[in-house]
Amino acid sequence: MSKFFGLAFLRPVGRFLAQWISVSTAPIIFTRERIRLGDSLNFFNAANFFVYAIFGALLAEGTTTHVLGIGELSEPYYWIFILLTSIPFVLICFVLIRLVAPFSLKDVLHLLLYPIGAGVFAGAVFALVASAVVAALIAVGFIPDIKFDFSQWGPEGLSRNAYDRLVIDCLKERSLLYTIVVAGVGDGYTNLKFPFGYISFVRPTITLLYFILAGFIFMAAVDRRKPVVLGAVFLAGLVAAGATVTQTE
Repeated sequence: MSKFFGLAFLRPVGRFLAQWISVSTAPIIFTRERIRLGDSLNFFNAANFFVYAIFGALLAEGTTTHVLGIGELSEPYYWIFILLTSIPFVLICFVLIRLVAPFSLKDVLHLLLYPIGAGVFAGAVFALVASAVVAALIAVGFIPDIKFDFSQWGPEGLSRNAYDRLVIDCLKERSLLYTIVVAGVGDGYTNLKFPFGYISFVRPTITLLYFILAGFIFMAAVDRRKPVVLGAVFLAGLVAAGATVTQTE
């Protein structure tokens, strides 16, 4: 019985990983062979891939915070941030693509579920790998402790790092929106000394890079004016990236 349930769990996970690799390495071939616009079951499969990607990334992110010892991250808020910053990309893509191809909003969403999900998952996985390397170096004594000690007081009172931490905590208590934003840019990573806090930038950077793959997916889905479609998706990605940066400032 346990073997049956194990196989029942591993098969969809293996299917997801195979699709993730295909989307990441051969987006054009994947689109032509796996995506059928207008097919409700195929759309459901894309949504299923996206859900697996989000849960997989959540698991990787939780493991990362545990490995680095910064488990104060608000994971639900982080994923709300990810979803909210994906909305501008979807809407801008729809507006621009409609100028050159007769795609509905559902078609655009169908095509974008794969690159957005794959990007979020890839970002979390790469951040986990980087964190595991850092943790291994700490374990062998090559790197000293990488976390700030906010309980320490200097000769002039509270340290600058501890003061910044207190300000962030106070703002989080006063504003849910601020809590979501700081979770999206890696709130817990501010507890890490330079340069280890920059691990938080791995996730959004890789996710944004997957917007480029979205351009090739759209290009494979149309029959004509492929360069124009590719340029429209790239432009949508730039605008969405700008919107993300604006929200994090």
